[in-house]
Amino acid sequence: MKLLLDTNSVIYYLTGNQKIKQAITDAEQVAVSFISVVELKAIKLKESEILSIDQFLSCCEIFYPNMESLETIIRIRKDYKLKIPDAVIASEALMRNLTLVTADKEIIRKLPVLSIIDPL
Repeated sequence: MKLLLDTNSVIYYLTGNQKIKQAITDAEQVAVSFISVVELKAIKLKESEILSIDQFLSCCEIFYPNMESLETIIRIRKDYKLKIPDAVIASEALMRNLTLVTADKEIIRKLPVLSIIDPL
């Protein structure tokens, strides 16, 4: 399975969520969107937490938008009325046929076409 982790899922992983740890262990690919990197790095954290995030992210593929993905992000934002960060992450999962790991109830409710693992 190929996974795309939402920001909340990275936090749950780093705080010991067993469901996410098992999914990551079993995955053939683990990725995050650049928007999750921004969100994670913008939080005020202790030095040890920053190191944990950096170490985890070094093992992940990081996706950046291109022109094709921008069109998909715009369409998803308009069609499903998601916040921009959620639209970015959802579009990456859709375009790359990845299973999205998220506890975001809005994404889960509004995008049933996505393959989703809810860690909660």
